[in-house]
Amino acid sequence: MLLGLASGDRPVEYPLFGRDFDGRGTAFREGVETLRATWRPGPLHLPGSGLGPDRRLEVLPRPVAPTGIPIAVAGDAQQAPAWIAEHADASLNYPRDLGALRLRTREWRN
Repeated sequence: MLLGLASGDRPVEYPLFGRDFDGRGTAFREGVETLRATWRPGPLHLPGSGLGPDRRLEVLPRPVAPTGIPIAVAGDAQQAPAWIAEHADASLNYPRDLGALRLRTREWRN
C-alpha cells in the first residue's frame, strides 16, 4: 500500500472543512507528523493536540511495517523539495515537459 497525499489546490473546498486555504502547507506538515506519530508504537505525544498519556489515538488498520505506510506527496503540497525528500517516501508529479521533469528529478535526488 502507498498513501498519496496532497495539500489541495481548490480554495472553495477549504471553508467547507473550516480550514484556511493559505495555511494548507502548515496543515499538511502537521498532518504528516500526526500520521507518522500514530504509526509508532507507544504513547502518542503531539504538542498542542490535547492528547496526553491518559488519551489514545489510533489509526486503523495499523501498518505492518514499523515505519508505517509509505507516503507519496502529490505535487509539492506547498513544501520545499528538501522537506519532501526528508519526510516522504516518494514524490508524485503532474505531467510536465521533459526538461521540467529532469529538473524535478534532479531536485528530488539532491
